[in-house]
Amino acid sequence: MDTGETQACRTAAEAGWHVSRYNIKAPIPGSEKTAIYHTYKRSCDEYTPDELSIMSNLDQIAEGDPLI
Repeated sequence: MDTGETQACRTAAEAGWHVSRYNIKAPIPGSEKTAIYHTYKRSCDEYTPDELSIMSNLDQIAEGDPLI
């Protein structure tokens, strides 16, 4: 139901998304990807430059954006 009112859109940062202080990152040799190890969860994954950019700009991305 549309009441004619617009809802305020929060950013991902306002919604509580943040880059963890437990992350350690390093470039992957021979690749443009970066490895990030989460020291608390003991998990590791690789990220593209675009994915790293998203993590750096959480204050500019809407909380409901499909990118996150």
